[in-house]
Amino acid sequence: NYYQAYYNRALSKEKLQLLSEAIYDYDIAIGLKDNSLEAYNNRGIVKSKLGNYKEATEDFNKAIELNPNYYKAYSNRADSKINFGKYEEALKDFPQRFCPLLCRHSALS
Repeated sequence: NYYQAYYNRALSKEKLQLLSEAIYDYDIAIGLKDNSLEAYNNRGIVKSKLGNYKEATEDFNKAIELNPNYYKAYSNRADSKINFGKYEEALKDFPQRFCPLLCRHSALS
């Protein structure tokens, strides 16, 4: 499976801090499987590390579009918006960011 190979290589390159190369491999992985919310989310993380917050936010938006319950993308999008100076917009992501904790707590009440 070529998608999985490129995705795994991107993860490895990210861990090695070869960030531009990781983005390249995520690009290919997404080209092979354009509904991979994990690839969009991880590519957004790498773009954030490089200071490309606007592009990172676009990747997090795509991950959320693919799965509106994917709290990791909300969390990462909030961080990206904060780094981009969009504090008001970041605040809107906080309920989703903490949903696993809040939902678990409300289910116990």
